[in-house]
Amino acid sequence: MNFDEMMEMNLDDLEKSLESFGSVTEGEVVDGKVVEVTASNVFLDVNCKSEGILSTAEFGDSVPSVGDTVQVFLEKKEDRDGRPVISKSKADEQRIKRSLRSATASHEPVTGKFVKEVPGGLSVDLGADILAFCPNSQIDINRVKNPSEWIGKTAKFLVHRHPERKSITVSRRRYLEEEIEKARENFFATVKEGDTVEGTVKNFTSYGAFVDLGGFDGLLHLSDMSWGHANSPRSYMNKGDRMKLVVKKIDPENKKVNLSLKDLTADPWSDVTEIFHPEDVVTGKITKMTDFGIFVELKEGVEGLAHISELSWTKRIKHPRELFNIGDVIQVKIFSIDPENRKISLGVKQLLPNVWDTIEEVYPIGSRCKGVVRKIISNGVFVELEEGVEGFLHPDNVSWTRKKINLHDEFKVDDEIEVFIIDIDKENRRIALGIKQLTEDPWQILEGKYGNRSVADCTVTGVTDFGVFVKIGDSELEGLIPASQLPDFSKENPKAALDKYKEGDALKAVVMSIDPKTKRISLSVTQLVYNEQRAEYSKYLGGEDSEEKASLGDFIQLKQQGADDDRQ
Repeated sequence: MNFDEMMEMNLDDLEKSLESFGSVTEGEVVDGKVVEVTASNVFLDVNCKSEGILSTAEFGDSVPSVGDTVQVFLEKKEDRDGRPVISKSKADEQRIKRSLRSATASHEPVTGKFVKEVPGGLSVDLGADILAFCPNSQIDINRVKNPSEWIGKTAKFLVHRHPERKSITVSRRRYLEEEIEKARENFFATVKEGDTVEGTVKNFTSYGAFVDLGGFDGLLHLSDMSWGHANSPRSYMNKGDRMKLVVKKIDPENKKVNLSLKDLTADPWSDVTEIFHPEDVVTGKITKMTDFGIFVELKEGVEGLAHISELSWTKRIKHPRELFNIGDVIQVKIFSIDPENRKISLGVKQLLPNVWDTIEEVYPIGSRCKGVVRKIISNGVFVELEEGVEGFLHPDNVSWTRKKINLHDEFKVDDEIEVFIIDIDKENRRIALGIKQLTEDPWQILEGKYGNRSVADCTVTGVTDFGVFVKIGDSELEGLIPASQLPDFSKENPKAALDKYKEGDALKAVVMSIDPKTKRISLSVTQLVYNEQRAEYSKYLGGEDSEEKASLGDFIQLKQQGADDDRQ
């Protein structure tokens, strides 16, 4: 208060004012009324003889106006110039210390700003140059990889160590954990199943998304994102999106929440039987492909399954991607509708021509055609006659003469070969093929050529303990001359008769029997010798015309006579 103001006051007011000059105490925080503000200073009436002066810099961006009240610390009532010595920063310091003591006692949060990085954590400015320490582990609920990124951010903290001590430790993590727990308790106390809540998409998993409901998470499963088939959570939302969701299931005991996005809209299956019917041909979009078929969306939220066996009449499909892509719009035929289990069975091939309807006209039994070897297995070869039409070539139908055939040596994948249509099983969609049938059956040729025990020119191909194998004439067929049908055979020494033959020897033999079914030919040299001797005996009896008259007894008698002549 200046002298002019004092002169204007009446005597009573002057007395009251003089009495109040001694009412303030040094070393305490007092209220100061702003009486004047200049560019550099703020003048305050603190009930002393003169105004106190503070630099405007102490107020930062919040310089007060005339008439405002500001708390200051009164260090001295008068200095050498008779002015009170006041400090705003010390007042702020005491105020903050009081609030820190109160916050510590009442477990209330305080506000501070991360200002710099120090060993093990960050320094937090609580105001009035009061710094606290926040360990790295207490900055956030999640692990902080780069603490320096937090510098400059303002946050709320709980006082971890009493402020009267030399250093103050604060924790933002504890504050967040308690706030989250409060929000969680309130949520489970007030929210029930079927309620609509808001949350923020936090992160994704292969089976859905976690949504932050206020510091704790709820699970939005992939199956609850759409009434139809959901391929990926990212098709319906982005990380950080704020969205409304329906509480599908709530478990207060275990603090778990299951959410639903699709329940915000009506169930599209409720009227599906009114819109679609069996035998209908409809248009839909492929939403998913699996090893067993394709899912086709008939309307939003309603999908049907076309099994892989219903995609093509002819092609052997390993995966639908061989024919379609996700997003393709196709026509399908409805087989059946099961609204209770939300299933619709579809077909695609029923709308396409079926080559198997006319397969016998295209590939008549007994005809020849060309095909490409597609697969070789131990018991046969799959030959593609045209795209989607395959026949099977069994090893038994490869060669008339060879019994053991290595199919991998005989054929190569992608080879083009000529085949014979042996048989067609239209119902099971199987075609039996042959190669040997492309040529005449050598067994039938041989049977026609060497019937009635004809004599054949033979070549020895092998000698065994039980007989001699020979190739007959110019054919590739082999027959067996049993050891007992060789000249000079005796049970006492059968080897003596076999030793007379070796591979490559030429001989003649009588074809005794031909069995095309068992592929066996039996020959006899003994019969040939018998036939020759019988012919000679017939000539001896009366010429060529007498051959048929010679009996077995006559032949034995002649043979015995010859033996007697040899002994003489």
